[in-house]
Amino acid sequence: MTTEPTDTLDTSTSGLPPGECEDGQPTPGELCLGDLTVLMANDTVLAARIGDVSGSPAADVVYLIPTQLVVRVGDGSGDFGGAVFDEAVDGGTFELHDFDGDGDLDVVAIEQNGPLRVLLGNGSGSFTPSDLDPVGNDPR
Repeated sequence: MTTEPTDTLDTSTSGLPPGECEDGQPTPGELCLGDLTVLMANDTVLAARIGDVSGSPAADVVYLIPTQLVVRVGDGSGDFGGAVFDEAVDGGTFELHDFDGDGDLDVVAIEQNGPLRVLLGNGSGSFTPSDLDPVGNDPR
């Protein structure tokens, strides 16, 4: 017995047509994305991280521009308010982590010319700056 070739390709995994986003039914292979939120910064963004630094249920965005570390608090709908914290930081990069174990995210920033700075989070979107700790030129 021979079968005739077909000109259709069944790519579904269940024999059903692919699902549609927001129909309430997850379908294998379905990828649904929400609306895009664009944040405007005053300068080139060198690094950005998402985390809860304000204690609200919504994610916040922390980003570094060449002269400042900036926090913008999420409102839960995908939008972010104006800057609630900005600290002079000389470029480089940073990471978010709870370094002091108090449940609030903190920042460790390595500035462009070498100093390392730890900013302890207070859970409301701002941080207590620490002294600069020299770590040499061009740290990695």
